[in-house]
Amino acid sequence: MVVSELASYNPDIVCLQEVQPELFNSHLLNPLMAAGFAAAVCPPAPTRPGRPAVGTALLWRRSVLDVVSPPQHIKFGDLASGPPPPPPGTP
Repeated sequence: MVVSELASYNPDIVCLQEVQPELFNSHLLNPLMAAGFAAAVCPPAPTRPGRPAVGTALLWRRSVLDVVSPPQHIKFGDLASGPPPPPPGTP
């Protein structure tokens, strides 16, 4: 149901929040890949006991966009200290 809803909008980029990585990987990743998407899931931040650990997911249509460097996981709080360092191997 989620995959068909996302596909119905015909997006090139999809950003999801409140993603439980285990559920995303076990239930959504393969159908989304079959629909033409690639994905990067940002690991969840620590949570309080008893609450599910949730992160974010970025999906892109493989026929439109290419990855030019490995995805970097940046925490929102880290942005206050300045821009993130460039990925390894970048000039």
